[in-house]
Amino acid sequence: NTLTVDDEDQAISGGKFMWVRKYQATVLEWSSTPDADRLVAEHDGFRRLPGHPVHRRAWRLDKRSGTLTVRDELGAPAARAVALHWHFAEDCVVTCTPEGLVVGHDGVTLHVSLPRGGETAVLCGSDDPLGGWVSRAYDQRRASTTVIWRGTLGPGQAAETVFRRVKSLETGACNARNGNVLPRAVHIFPTRPKSFPPGSESFPPGTESFSVTPKSFPPPEKSFPAAA
Repeated sequence: NTLTVDDEDQAISGGKFMWVRKYQATVLEWSSTPDADRLVAEHDGFRRLPGHPVHRRAWRLDKRSGTLTVRDELGAPAARAVALHWHFAEDCVVTCTPEGLVVGHDGVTLHVSLPRGGETAVLCGSDDPLGGWVSRAYDQRRASTTVIWRGTLGPGQAAETVFRRVKSLETGACNARNGNVLPRAVHIFPTRPKSFPPGSESFPPGTESFSVTPKSFPPPEKSFPAAA
């Protein structure tokens, strides 16, 4: 669950179970009160790239409202293309709505608000592009759901993702319906559209449209073999 810059990871892989270049992480701030916890940290994994960007992430957990706010910043002299990756366990049901994501598992429901603008991809058991998998043991994998937000971050800008625990009644029409199961597929759609066109119940032309009825990605029913 981290950020990439120009499609580059923060560490350089040397193959299975090996990293040829590691990075150093530094905790800048940590505080805890009965109302909230706050953590701010950064790492130097991207300093090898032009402009020597530094990724800084701040977490704030509001204990009373059950809200976790994650704020990502990139210290760089110019705007860079970034991607945020959020990986959900294989037993989670992830529902895409115009307002964000609804994630449910074992009686717990989260509403996820993604950063404004940009483009969001949802991967579930996808090989091209690779994503939406989880491995609990060597040489085994199961389909899961990965949400990727892509956009740009410039000097003084931040990408904010908010996770809020909600009561089941608050999800309303956002609950999953079996008729919208789309396994092993990739879907891209704009985040937070201002409104639907008059008389329309879908996204404007030029985007991959889907009806107001949400798309859902349920827990997989079986495991998929590991790639050769």
